[in-house]
Amino acid sequence: MFGDKLKLLRQKHNILAKDLANYLNMSKSSYSKYENNISSPNLEVIRDIGKYFGVSLDWLINDVDVPELIKDPCIQKYMKLNERGKLKAEVYVDLLLNEQDNQSGDRDMKELKKSQALKNTS
Repeated sequence: MFGDKLKLLRQKHNILAKDLANYLNMSKSSYSKYENNISSPNLEVIRDIGKYFGVSLDWLINDVDVPELIKDPCIQKYMKLNERGKLKAEVYVDLLLNEQDNQSGDRDMKELKKSQALKNTS
């Protein structure tokens, strides 16, 4: 059921119910009704949950055992890490993303300067 999947995702990502409720702009008691299968969220909330955890709407609302994200070998390795290892992995991923952003930013600046130079010569 939806609530069971939601609780599984939240616990696997070490997210507090109150924090996820806050992200979804709702009270903790409203959010708890979803996890306890008392009520069902609307499509917009389901979409926001899918984006937050990086899972498809199809997985959230249909009877599929394991989200495709958890099948990824990198995610499986990450899930085996202790808290310290997860923190180190997150710091390293942030470093890689910043490096990647800077490289693409450098490339964009070079292209912009090249196009400006071409405009100035014409």
